[in-house]
Amino acid sequence: MELRVFAERVLTSTSIIEKLRAPSSDPSDERRGPGLGTIGAPGRPPELPLRGAGRVELPNPRQLHSTRDRIRVLHALANHELLALELFALALLRFVDVPAALRRAWAAAMRDEQRHLAAYRGRLEALGGHLGQEPLSAFFWDALSGNDDPLSFVAGMEVGLEQANLDFALLWADAFERVGDRQTAEILHQVHRDEIRHVRAGVVWLRRLKDPELSDWDAWVSALRFPLTPARGRGPRLDLEGRRAAGLDPAFIQRLSVTSVSRGRPPWIWWFDPQVEDALAGRGLHRSPVASDLAVLPALMARADDVVIAPRPSVALLLGWRDAGLPIPQFIDRLERGQLPGGQVGGLAPWGWSPGTAAASAQLGGRYDPRWRDLHDKAWAADWLRGWIGAHEGPWRIEDVGVRCGSPSEVDTALRRVLETSERAWVKAALSSAGRHRLRLSERPAPHQRRWIERALAHGDLLVEPDLDVVAEVSGHLDVRPDRLLWRGLVRFGATHGAFRGAIIGRPSLGLPPRIQRFLHQERVEQRIRECAGALGQLADARGYRGPLGLDALIVEGPDGLRLKPVSELNPRYTMGRIAHTLRHRIAGCGLWWFLPRSTLERAGLSPGALLCAAQRHLPPLRRDGRLRRGAVATNDPQTADQIVTLLWIGETWRTAVEAWSALLGEAPERAELAQLSGWISASPRPRSRTSADPGCAASPPGSRRA
Repeated sequence: MELRVFAERVLTSTSIIEKLRAPSSDPSDERRGPGLGTIGAPGRPPELPLRGAGRVELPNPRQLHSTRDRIRVLHALANHELLALELFALALLRFVDVPAALRRAWAAAMRDEQRHLAAYRGRLEALGGHLGQEPLSAFFWDALSGNDDPLSFVAGMEVGLEQANLDFALLWADAFERVGDRQTAEILHQVHRDEIRHVRAGVVWLRRLKDPELSDWDAWVSALRFPLTPARGRGPRLDLEGRRAAGLDPAFIQRLSVTSVSRGRPPWIWWFDPQVEDALAGRGLHRSPVASDLAVLPALMARADDVVIAPRPSVALLLGWRDAGLPIPQFIDRLERGQLPGGQVGGLAPWGWSPGTAAASAQLGGRYDPRWRDLHDKAWAADWLRGWIGAHEGPWRIEDVGVRCGSPSEVDTALRRVLETSERAWVKAALSSAGRHRLRLSERPAPHQRRWIERALAHGDLLVEPDLDVVAEVSGHLDVRPDRLLWRGLVRFGATHGAFRGAIIGRPSLGLPPRIQRFLHQERVEQRIRECAGALGQLADARGYRGPLGLDALIVEGPDGLRLKPVSELNPRYTMGRIAHTLRHRIAGCGLWWFLPRSTLERAGLSPGALLCAAQRHLPPLRRDGRLRRGAVATNDPQTADQIVTLLWIGETWRTAVEAWSALLGEAPERAELAQLSGWISASPRPRSRTSADPGCAASPPGSRRA
């Protein structure tokens, strides 16, 4: 028999018996004929239509108790073997110019798939079922039938789906053994042994067909075709020994070990853009080192089958995330539909929305509404808060609220009034973030500061407000959804030099003096912030906004005691506090999420790598139910970060985490450099320093906290 005849019979026959009929001897391959073009579907009997269902849900492998569940699993396994058989036949008919050895390997795989299909079919019938009684998934066919080159087929089928079956064959073998079905378990073990040979053949041909300059991993990933991704090459439990036996190299296996398992859920797309407010203000945009350092952080909010637009982190960093039980999403370099895994997108999750963000994501449904601009505007939020405080009684003071200014003379008037009752005042661009575009003054502006004010007014209004004695900062988090407003919770965070420096992973009251804790409780601070968030969320909803809404609030020390400024900033976007809130629910312990300037570490006599090693020594890893209970994990790459190193610092208890931090401080050659970054944890008094202003960045002076 000619190989072409064998392949045509398998691909086009409408009889399952004919599809299962193997050649009596090795087919010859002398008359390959012309290559086959596009084909919509293989031949099938009426009871086995290709389009039976979308994603087919299977029973939990640990709960395979009923015969009905066993039939459902066997039916899905048989369908996979039938699809693989048909796809190998299609490859033989389409890729007629590949080397004879590769075609012989595909023909051998077809005979194995026939045996597997016959064995599953036999067990199915022995249990009282039959092929065709359950819905059928067409995913394998949809993913591979359109491949137009042999390398992409080898990558997708043999090094992709069949590699994943190394894991799934053992997973289901264990499941059937647990319920006493040793016959099915033995079939699965035989399938596993055959799959090792198939993957080994795929690895050989991947190496022969790929660009010799590429590693096996890079060649495999670049050859995979939409919708296949590296996640489709593994199951929930990695069969390391099977992969070694198949010839995969250690580097490949390690990369796969930090690739998340695909669940078939349409992915959400996440990306970091810290210049949303700059874009809305019309200021010039630039690629900053900090943006590059932190580009990976949205991954900490993503799920395993989501996609993050960022350079793929190092294997070492991802291994740390994996060991901590954090999900590892997929990473791609740019926002293009052809780059995205899966045929659908579940949703878009940019850091925030601006016209530029919407334009970049328009092909995926991204949009921006000009009505959202006010939600970013600090002056708009101050106007709203002034009305709120006027209408509600609470532990606040209307003098703490800033004043909107649209001209230099209005700035002068507002400054004069603020400085009558406060030692210092802030002048902030209404559209700004991260402690940038602001001045801190204790007297009338100097000429260079006045020039800064005039330039800043060209991009919008300014806000003048008192420099408050802040003892704690918290952020409340809300989701504005089409059907409701969903309150997420409260996070306590800290800042120095006007920039985010860390957050508490745990209750916001952790580390605070008792009198501040009493204030939080007695004044129902979280409830008051939640009420503000709800009112602002309704305004956002009325403007058509959907997505995260965060508001920062301040606990302030005054002559009459503590008071609350319930809204110091409104952020209709994701924030570092929102990431900290997510981390709180992904770990089992409590502690701190640090943002440490690389320059500070160097002045303290510590390299980022040394800091991480010391942290792991003081907090040796401990997990519970797959979640981190104690340990230290880098959340961006400490080796490549140019300016900011971020570190997750977790203890079983708050005391464990704080004592470990104190021990590390004691080892630092220059303790003070690190200690000043952690004063916010216990609400220690902030030192007063001389007036400072930086028209370019306008950050607070060392040791102060932004208000």
